[in-house]
Amino acid sequence: MKNKILLFSIIGLLSSCETEDKVYNPQYGEGYYILTPKVSNKPRINGPEVYGVRPKHEFMYSIPVTGQRPMEIFVTGLPEGLSYDMEKNIISGILKDTINKTYTVNFKAVNSLGSAERKFDIVVGDEIALTPPMGWSSWICYKKNVTQDGVLKQAKALKSVGLDRYGYSYVNIDDGWQGNLRGGKYNAIMPDNEKFPDIVELSENIHDMGLKFGIYSTPWISSYAGYIGGSSNNEDGKWDKSMLINFKKKEIEGIGSRHGKYKMDDNDAKQWADWKIDYMKYDWNPNDSASIVRMAIALKESGRDIVYSISNSCPLSEAVRCKEYVQVFRTGGDIRARWSKDREHLNLLDNWKNHNKWLREGYEGGPGHTPDADFLMVGLQKYGSDDSLTVDELYHHVSSFMLWGTPLLLSCDLNALSEFEMSLLTNVEMLDINQDRLSKPAKHYDHGNGIELLVKDLSDGSIAMGIFNFNNEETSVEVPWSEIGISGKKNIRDVWRQKNIGTYKNAFKTMVRPHGCVVVKINDK
Repeated sequence: MKNKILLFSIIGLLSSCETEDKVYNPQYGEGYYILTPKVSNKPRINGPEVYGVRPKHEFMYSIPVTGQRPMEIFVTGLPEGLSYDMEKNIISGILKDTINKTYTVNFKAVNSLGSAERKFDIVVGDEIALTPPMGWSSWICYKKNVTQDGVLKQAKALKSVGLDRYGYSYVNIDDGWQGNLRGGKYNAIMPDNEKFPDIVELSENIHDMGLKFGIYSTPWISSYAGYIGGSSNNEDGKWDKSMLINFKKKEIEGIGSRHGKYKMDDNDAKQWADWKIDYMKYDWNPNDSASIVRMAIALKESGRDIVYSISNSCPLSEAVRCKEYVQVFRTGGDIRARWSKDREHLNLLDNWKNHNKWLREGYEGGPGHTPDADFLMVGLQKYGSDDSLTVDELYHHVSSFMLWGTPLLLSCDLNALSEFEMSLLTNVEMLDINQDRLSKPAKHYDHGNGIELLVKDLSDGSIAMGIFNFNNEETSVEVPWSEIGISGKKNIRDVWRQKNIGTYKNAFKTMVRPHGCVVVKINDK
């Protein structure tokens, strides 16, 4: 009997050692391989677990749920003033209670294969956009040729390809919508009538789909693309093409001359609220304190919750303003789908360095205040060209955005997304990391030897860790628990593959492909 007990003990010890010392060597497919498992036909409720709204302001939320249709979605515990339209799957209304308070609402989704439940906190207070915005923006897709029909086409595509079921909800117009004149009730910027014949109708169409609507402006006299801006040297705000900014001769124009004497922030913010705008990108450089604060106040006093996003390359000196006034703030310039090649815009390596530096030296962000690393490059890949990203570089790029907790805004033609590209955007466990209610960006570690880490605390007490390989060859990596401030036995889960790996005691060991990454979730359970 003693010999049997001893034998079982030795076998158990060997098994434990094997698990703890094992080098994880994940398997990959050929070409642009897909790691994300097929989504279950059973219901799964996605998106954030928390949502902010200001007292007396309009509320609208569409519940993102994956799973086989037909499906019924039930909502209980709504505060007075809000109601749920089951047919449209939209919660809307204005809360009657005006005090700052958190209401816990219950969601339940049911189909023939099963059910799913989730608690959802509606936080009434000063903060909005408590988790990173997700959606689409027009700039790279359409540039100056953006139109009402084009924007509506992308809104419909966001629904038809199913991105809304994962939490993608914003449809934002970038530069180029402006009609270069002011007018209307508030003497605000009016749309180009040929491009946008009825912006109110567009807003209604987008909201009727359960999506949110965004717009663009600048505190300058003229925008980057050469349209009317938010200030003027004419008291009535009149603008003409003689006021275009010559960026190539900025030493003549001077930074100061880009800002007009008369500021039209209140005019424009009130108009946007009337149009039921949900998101506003304010674009200029350098971002200055006066312009940041002035528009923040105008938006807050407009009577509507409008997410305030500033761009681009916000100076570190403005971190304190971002923390107080801004929901989304760009940490760098425009990026493009290139790994390391230099062009007019930043490559992914530049963006990696810039964003991590901002989080380290500026303000890392939190609920209602999100550092922005620019658009996701998914769908903008020039496959087969010298500039094209490898499959591993695309996983590297998307993983960094998920762990940073940066906004997930696409700018491609959503109708053209491939199965591979959709798999990058719809991994529910990666999205859960991005949308975690702590809204705490990952901390950067330089592991050495071409390996860098992003480590993110999650609200369930677990940790998400990305191991990023900047070497040109596959690399074996060992991350001691002491390096990231933890100890003891940990259960490890591969997040992209959505499968458990095993238990590791003092360190995690893995192989990482060149320019690739491995993303794991670490917990005690």
